[in-house]
Amino acid sequence: MTASLLRPPAQLNSPPHCNPWPLLWPDQRLLLERQHDRLEQQLTTLLQWHHPEGTAWSPEEAAACDHASQLLLRNLKLHLRLEERWLDKWGCLRHGHRLAHRHASETTLEGLLRCGRDRDRRLAWLEALRTWFVAHRDGPDARAYSLAHAASQRASFLPEPAGSQGLCRRPGAR
Repeated sequence: MTASLLRPPAQLNSPPHCNPWPLLWPDQRLLLERQHDRLEQQLTTLLQWHHPEGTAWSPEEAAACDHASQLLLRNLKLHLRLEERWLDKWGCLRHGHRLAHRHASETTLEGLLRCGRDRDRRLAWLEALRTWFVAHRDGPDARAYSLAHAASQRASFLPEPAGSQGLCRRPGAR
């Protein structure tokens, strides 16, 4: 097993007075796509660890696998929340998309809890999660991202509000 899943992502070096989150859709999409890629990488690694012909795990490896699975769920939940926030900002988050996210969050957690440390059940859970994730990325996400792109294109032709400070906000401003 590798410790790559346990490493925190690199932090961005930005001045404290600047908004660390991208405000424009192309930059938001790029970040969301990187998160998608990282989640797929985490899923692939976990699937490799659960390969049926693999050797039995030591207690330490089993604990690392549990931790990596929990980290995957945490990262998925955070990604879905951020995606919802940004798609909603661009007016492209549909009710069904939000419900799909909520259902995925609930069922993935329930599935992990049901599996326990049973390697075969966990493998089936991971495969089902990957199937959902890929289908969701290629379906509802792709459509919503396309709508957000169009909305951001329309917004780019609107004048910037008076008093706007562009990408940076005043310290303490909301």
